[in-house]
Amino acid sequence: MENTTKAIMIGVALFIVIGLVTAVVLVTTIGTDTMRSQDKNLQGVSESVATQIIDNYNNRDITGANVISAIKKFYNKENFLLVVEGNDKYSTKRKNSGGLVISETKAKFNGTLIDNTPDISNLTNVVTAQAKYHSYIIYNNNEDVVLGIYFEKK
Repeated sequence: MENTTKAIMIGVALFIVIGLVTAVVLVTTIGTDTMRSQDKNLQGVSESVATQIIDNYNNRDITGANVISAIKKFYNKENFLLVVEGNDKYSTKRKNSGGLVISETKAKFNGTLIDNTPDISNLTNVVTAQAKYHSYIIYNNNEDVVLGIYFEKK
């Protein structure tokens, strides 16, 4: 009788351990799937921002008010370069090396960026709301990643 009780106790213990391991695997799988789903959502947000930028600022004539609006909208975006005719102080990143090459329809940046703390308090001292500007999308050297917007005063 004593051996039978021990065997039952061992069987119950094994059943509990198997149940716990199954529960841990299930919770881990659900958590991993949730994280992957959130990563895809974040990537979609980045893609939608890039699409919005291309639609609104790709080789367009705009006013200084539009430039001010764009700077206020995008200056706090991580790794986003805003340049107003060679002045990149309104971006979270500044050019460290390299430079911009402006063509008729777009801008390309080849170089490195460094961190910058933007100060938009004197924005109207640099950009005149009534002035006319032309905007270009800044791409990386391979032209497959949107890095920011370049505004050229006309």
